[in-house]
Amino acid sequence: MILLGKQKKTKKLRKKKRIKILSIFLLFSLSLFVFAVLNDKCWRENETLPAHVSLFGRDLSGLSFAAAEDIIKELLHERSETSIRLVSKTEVYTYTCAELGFSDDPEALIHRAENLGREGNLLKRYEYRIGSLWRETEMEAAIVIDEALLGAALNNVKDDLTTTAQDACFYIDAEGNVAIRPSEKGTFLNSEATAQGIRNALSDPAVSEVELVIDENADPDITTADLEAMEIDGVLSTFTTYYSEGAANRAHNIALAVSFLDLTLIPAGGSFSFNETVGQRSYERGFLDAVIIENGEYIDGLGGGVCQVSTTVYGALLRTELKVTARRPHSLISSYVDPGQDAMVAWGTSDLAFENDYPRSVLLHATAGNGVLTVTIYGNTALKKEITVTSNILRYIPYTTETIIDKGLRGGSYYIKSAGKQGLECSVSRTVAENGTVLFSETVSHDTYMAQKQIIVTAP
Repeated sequence: MILLGKQKKTKKLRKKKRIKILSIFLLFSLSLFVFAVLNDKCWRENETLPAHVSLFGRDLSGLSFAAAEDIIKELLHERSETSIRLVSKTEVYTYTCAELGFSDDPEALIHRAENLGREGNLLKRYEYRIGSLWRETEMEAAIVIDEALLGAALNNVKDDLTTTAQDACFYIDAEGNVAIRPSEKGTFLNSEATAQGIRNALSDPAVSEVELVIDENADPDITTADLEAMEIDGVLSTFTTYYSEGAANRAHNIALAVSFLDLTLIPAGGSFSFNETVGQRSYERGFLDAVIIENGEYIDGLGGGVCQVSTTVYGALLRTELKVTARRPHSLISSYVDPGQDAMVAWGTSDLAFENDYPRSVLLHATAGNGVLTVTIYGNTALKKEITVTSNILRYIPYTTETIIDKGLRGGSYYIKSAGKQGLECSVSRTVAENGTVLFSETVSHDTYMAQKQIIVTAP
């Protein structure tokens, strides 16, 4: 019984001790909470900034609200007048920060500064204050940017930086070699990525240049690889004729037709039409009146001289194995080419055409200037043969004479109004050889040219 009484007494003592300890802990906690609340009240009523606060690298720690406000206004004004360059590979644009949307209105920054460590619940406020003892608070995050101004600045440069995809194309270099101008993808300004770069720069005085983000958005229809696969590596044939630049309209028509013809690409298995390539000869398209041959006479007509271009193309074709599918001779002998080697064209009635039956593409290159007209056919030189073209006169056709009486002439006098010129019948043959060995010979054409009548005007 004595032992049992002692145990009960011990339990009571332990219970009193625990109550005492708990009471002390609760009193300490309450005191700590009261201290924290009073300290927080003092903090919030003390109008100074916490430690480790900065703007644009300027330390604002411990400053009064009034002093911090003055500095914030000064820093914002300086930054708004600072210039930032927007740069791409080819362009440079310079704007002030204000023009890019940077606002020198200090209200948001001042509000942010005054609320550091004073926002949220008591725990959040103390969490910030304790962290501020070693963690920097950079005020740049509270800078206000006018997105409308930023968007307007980007719109100003967007068109300059937007390009359409560029197809690869052939060109002839200064040495007469065929070369490829590479294809380019279409580009556009990535406005959002660029805008983010500008936002970051506006908040960082150390940054004075922002790279414009240019993205590619379209593939060309014809790539560099497409043209390389055609294996056009040299000259298959070339042919030259000559003309007088003194006949200005005719020279003009020749040069204009050449401009439409130059660098025409005919793929393997494709076809070529001179009329479709050069287009209709009309005043609206720039063609002029010059001498043409029509019904056995020389007269002025629209597009005179274009037939010399088609003839020069035909001369180059004759010296390849390309298959000519349409060609007509003039009614009279041409002065700038051997008989049987001309090709007359007229819109809607006569055309020069051929098929590219080579396994590789061919390229026509035409030039005209200083009285020299040249057409060169480029292709894969592994297909090139040694070709000789010959005009053969089969017979001449004598001209006739017509006499016209002019009563206005004195007796016994006369003059020749038009000199006669005999016509002829001819054939054109071609010999094809490879490495000096003749592969075959053939007759290409058989043509007849009218004689030109002699006209004599005489007195009665």
